[in-house]
Amino acid sequence: MGSTEHWSQPTETIPTIKPKASSQRRQSRNGSVLRTYLPLVGISVFLCAFLLLAVSVGYSYYYRSKIYPNVYSLGINLGGMTPEQARQALNAKAMEYVRTPLVLTQGEHTWKITPAELGLQPNVDPAVQQAYKYGRDGNIFHQFAERIPIGRRTVRIQYVLDKSKIDNYVNNKLAPQIARPATDSKLTVSGDGTILASKEVDGQKLNTSMAIQQIYSALVNLRKGDIALPVVTVKANITQSTWRDRQNLVLKLSKPVTLRFENRSWTITSDEIEQAIVAESGAEGVVGKIEPSKLMPILANINKDIALPPEPAKLEIKGNQVALTPEQPGRRVDYSATLSAIYAALQSSGETDLATKEIEPIVTTSVLENARSQLEKLLASPLKLHFKDQSWEIPTSTLADWTSIDIDKANRTSSVKLDPNKVNEFVDNLASEINQNPINGELTWRGKLVVLRESQDGQDLDTEKTKDLIAQAAFSDDRDVDLPVKVTKPKIPTDNLAALGIKESIGWGSSEFTGSPPERVHNIQTAAGYLNNTVVAPGETFSFEKAIGEISVERGYQEGLTIVADQTVPGIGGGVCQVSTTMFRAAFWAGLPIVERHQHSYLVPYYQLDGDPPGFDAAVYFPYKDLKWKNTTGHYILIEAKWTDTKLTITLYGTDPGYEVTRGKPVITNIVPPLPDKTIYDPTLPPGTKEQVDWAHEGMDVTITRTVTKNGKVVLQDSFFSRYKPWGNIYRVGPPKKEPSKKEPPKKETKNKNKESENKDKQQKKDVNNSKDSTKKIEQR
Repeated sequence: MGSTEHWSQPTETIPTIKPKASSQRRQSRNGSVLRTYLPLVGISVFLCAFLLLAVSVGYSYYYRSKIYPNVYSLGINLGGMTPEQARQALNAKAMEYVRTPLVLTQGEHTWKITPAELGLQPNVDPAVQQAYKYGRDGNIFHQFAERIPIGRRTVRIQYVLDKSKIDNYVNNKLAPQIARPATDSKLTVSGDGTILASKEVDGQKLNTSMAIQQIYSALVNLRKGDIALPVVTVKANITQSTWRDRQNLVLKLSKPVTLRFENRSWTITSDEIEQAIVAESGAEGVVGKIEPSKLMPILANINKDIALPPEPAKLEIKGNQVALTPEQPGRRVDYSATLSAIYAALQSSGETDLATKEIEPIVTTSVLENARSQLEKLLASPLKLHFKDQSWEIPTSTLADWTSIDIDKANRTSSVKLDPNKVNEFVDNLASEINQNPINGELTWRGKLVVLRESQDGQDLDTEKTKDLIAQAAFSDDRDVDLPVKVTKPKIPTDNLAALGIKESIGWGSSEFTGSPPERVHNIQTAAGYLNNTVVAPGETFSFEKAIGEISVERGYQEGLTIVADQTVPGIGGGVCQVSTTMFRAAFWAGLPIVERHQHSYLVPYYQLDGDPPGFDAAVYFPYKDLKWKNTTGHYILIEAKWTDTKLTITLYGTDPGYEVTRGKPVITNIVPPLPDKTIYDPTLPPGTKEQVDWAHEGMDVTITRTVTKNGKVVLQDSFFSRYKPWGNIYRVGPPKKEPSKKEPPKKETKNKNKESENKDKQQKKDVNNSKDSTKKIEQR
């Protein structure tokens, strides 16, 4: 039964106030009013009471078979409904709840089941009966109070619940689905020998008693919303930390492993496996390692039993045929794969196959294919080389001897190379047969340019191009090679004399050598003969050394006086400097640039006999000092040398550039007196002979200036500095005359004197020989 709320309307009490004496008039007037309206008030009260009674009777009559207002159940206002109507409304509402699924959750999993399926059935009749009794039970006052529609009255629905269905659903359906067994940590060995322990995983199970209680509570209290099912954690028996103890690793993994290959087998003992196991802590479940280094010696010994070396493919030349022998692969233990197989076997049966690896040789038939093709072309037929009406053949046997095979390992290919040394030797020999130096024309001046000997073109095999052509033809179908021979022109051609521009004198120089000994005159004329008819090309730098060549007895020179260090002594070629001095003067007066010129060590009288000043000479001694000038005329220059027994003249012929050459007055400074006289012992002279070979001269510095003009404009101005050492009279003396002795000196004294004389003679001979043999600063005086 619902609770009954009692409610009564409150009554207002009006207080009585006594009138004052001063308000008697007003009180008299109020009393009059009361007397007038009091009968009316009584009538009104009567009418109200009658109306209230009428309404109460009507209200009771209206709800005579209905439930009074403000009676609720399941949120439904049952007021105004008959009991049957209330029963239908409550049944509909109650069935709505029992048919609405409950939501059960565990983690990410969800189950839905209705209260009806869990055995909950509603019974609305007691609630309808209780609702209908409101306002009808108890005395009249109690009934009247309950009929007044003030406040809300609630009645509850009764339900019938079969608890066995909840138990069955929780134990037989939810519990198996929620249950997850714990997963123990397990060992695995990776391919590199790392021992990994998997992370243990705790399991779970449903707390069935608590789950039943939660569901039961929700049903009896008609609660809606999700129900979180309670679970209990189930711990794993073996964890990662279990395996961090090496003893546990050894117990799990240490066992013999048998390796099989063909019809042989090898066993790695459990002790050997145990020695390789190392416990260690690491990230991501690393608990240990099987050290490959402990197992590698075992595998290396096995490898000795089964290893086979690879046999490379071979390319051979047999006669003119190319034979290609295929390769044979080798074999060895595949250490990495075998170790991985051992690790796997430790986790299974303990047996596995020995992994092997095929070793392919670097040189295979596919690698040699290109070389084979090239060799077949190379040996197809001989090479034939042609030049004009000549020909040479390179037989296939020679080509085969030249070959070598180059293996390109990076690109897995090959090629045939020709031995460059052997090809070079062949081409050099071929060049020696073909090459011919050009022959310069020989010209002279006889009032005009005259040809003494015609020039001839030369020929020169282009050796580098020939090598390239041979290499190309060796591997092509075209076996003929036209040799690249270049025509070489002579420096002095005679096929077009006018083009040489040798048509007039452009400068000359002369010097006298009166009083020179015969051997000096001979050497002057010999050197002048070599110089005569020399031709200098445009732009060429003339070299006196190159023009006259080697100074030797074999080339016609005689022994004459030469300057060696600070002495004038006999030497081959004395007098050649007379020719170089005259050549210098001719180039000087022609206005040609002097590239190299050297003065003598001291003043030589011959070079002033014709009135030329000191400092106008040019000394040469090869290969240290040379005379050089450059042909800047733009045309060829012919050198003509003419001589007598006392004078040498050198004339340059070419195209006159129009130069005016002026020699300035020599500037002489730093004059030094002559040195004391000097005597040189010469055992080649007759006994008692004394002759003067040099005359005293002062030392001095001389500067000569040259100015070359053309059309009044200076085109060249240069100067030539000479520093001459002072020189004394030099005499050569022969051995002393032997005077007949009247009295034989004492033996001891004679011996000492003879010894002293002998030592003196040896020393003097040594001085002369040193002077003759010296190669320092030789001037062909």
